[in-house]
Amino acid sequence: MDSRTGQLQSRAPTLPFVEFRLAVKEGFGQSPESAFAHFDPEPLAAASMAQVHRVMLADGHAVVLKIR
Repeated sequence: MDSRTGQLQSRAPTLPFVEFRLAVKEGFGQSPESAFAHFDPEPLAAASMAQVHRVMLADGHAVVLKIR
């Protein structure tokens, strides 16, 4: 939150893709390419503690993955 305006900040730096890959590998025990049928390396949104990415599971379900 911006203390001057009391507003939440809508833009936060995103995690570099190499760090996203590492976080997925640590969390799932495999790379994003192996863990998901498809993943979008561009985040949908980012905040100070996390960011979210679109991914598709092996069964075809589209979900959002939150990386902290």
